[in-house]
Amino acid sequence: MDGRFYTVFTPFKRKWLASLDAGEYGTLPAAPRTQPELICPPDPVPEHVAGFDLDHGQPDQWPAGERHALRQLAQFVTERIRNYRRDRDHPACDGTSRLSPY
Repeated sequence: MDGRFYTVFTPFKRKWLASLDAGEYGTLPAAPRTQPELICPPDPVPEHVAGFDLDHGQPDQWPAGERHALRQLAQFVTERIRNYRRDRDHPACDGTSRLSPY
C-alpha cells in the first residue's frame, strides 16, 4: 500500500490475514486470576421495601393440575374469547386465556 486508507474490505482483509500468517501478532499472556475485592460488605436483603406494598399475586394464583387448566380454558371460552382479537395486546385488559402456565 502507499499509505492511503482502504476503500474496500477485501484488500484490507487479505493484508490483515497475511500479517497474522507472518506472525506479526501474537497472543497476550493470560491475566493472573484474582479474587474480586469487596469495597464494603454487601447489604442484607430487606424484609420490606417501601413503595412495594402492592399484592403482585399469590403462589396459588396458578393452581396446578389438569382440572384447573380445563376450568381456566372454559372460563376463557365463555367470558373472554369473543374479544380476544381486540384485547390480547392490551395488558390492562383481561384478554388472554392465561393457559401458558399449564
